[in-house]
Amino acid sequence: SNIRFKNLSVSYRIPNALLKKASLKSARLQFNVENVAMFAKNKTAKYLMNGYDCPNFVGSIQLGF
Repeated sequence: SNIRFKNLSVSYRIPNALLKKASLKSARLQFNVENVAMFAKNKTAKYLMNGYDCPNFVGSIQLGF
C-alpha cells in the first residue's frame, strides 16, 4: 500500500486591530504546497506513481483597501 500527501494549504487572516493601523479593510496570507510527500513500500512503486516529483510552493498576500 502507498500513502500520498498531495496538497497542503495554510491561510491566515490578519486581525482587524492590525489592519486599522495600516489603513486596510482586509488582509490574508496564504501558503500552498503540492506534492508534499509520498510513502511507498518500494522504490518501483514510488517511481510509477510519480512519487519523486519535487514539491511546488506558492505563497500569496491578498489585500483589501
